[in-house]
Amino acid sequence: MPNLTQTEAWFLDECLKGEKMLFRKLASSASQVSDPQLRQLCQDIQKVHQRHVDILAGQIM
Repeated sequence: MPNLTQTEAWFLDECLKGEKMLFRKLASSASQVSDPQLRQLCQDIQKVHQRHVDILAGQIM
């Protein structure tokens, strides 16, 4: 784990929580929409947020 201050670690954790929430909301939205293009858009954006989760998690570990 990089040497992070308590404030930096807290901020990264809050960002990680937000990205995970967005990922879950997009997954839910993708499963509820009937338009295939909109579903694909939700899934594409979901992948972006998953990458953000991976990056942030890597900074915390």
